[in-house]
Amino acid sequence: MYSGVLTKNLHKIFRQDPFIAELNHSIGQRLDSFGSRLADFLLQLDIETATWALLIYEKECGIVTDPTKTLEDRRAVIKSKMRGSGKADAALIQLVVNSWTNGGVDISFEDGVITVTFNDVTGIPSNMNDVKAAIELVKPAHLPITFIFNYMTWDELDAKGLTWNELDALGLTWDEFEKFT
Repeated sequence: MYSGVLTKNLHKIFRQDPFIAELNHSIGQRLDSFGSRLADFLLQLDIETATWALLIYEKECGIVTDPTKTLEDRRAVIKSKMRGSGKADAALIQLVVNSWTNGGVDISFEDGVITVTFNDVTGIPSNMNDVKAAIELVKPAHLPITFIFNYMTWDELDAKGLTWNELDALGLTWDEFEKFT
């Protein structure tokens, strides 16, 4: 890309010189490489698009890197750690939990118990251990925590109007069935 631009900007006498053409080709390749590396670097500045820089964010936040986790789960841990400072109230816990759920959670303090209700997720979220660990870091140590999860009820399943054979024909795994709404 850049080698053509460099050559085009030369006087027409120099465009024919093989040495100059090779030099422009070499410089152009380096500029092309620099452009892609710069674009990748700029992606690393945002946690939502970072990949290799997650290691740096985890180190800065004091998080032990777990390479078995997905990039999304690792990003959620980092975001919760970055958000998890301030007065320990429902708003702070909501902010931390939203790192995983994008707002599908209600937090309440009643009778000395913190209750986290998952509204948008059916079943237990796959990264529940990370959610619990993040909440434990920001909540007052003396307060217990309760989680409420959504599950499909028989009435909801009956409302689908499927027979057992039709439901069986869908070939759903248990995890898929739990999310079948």
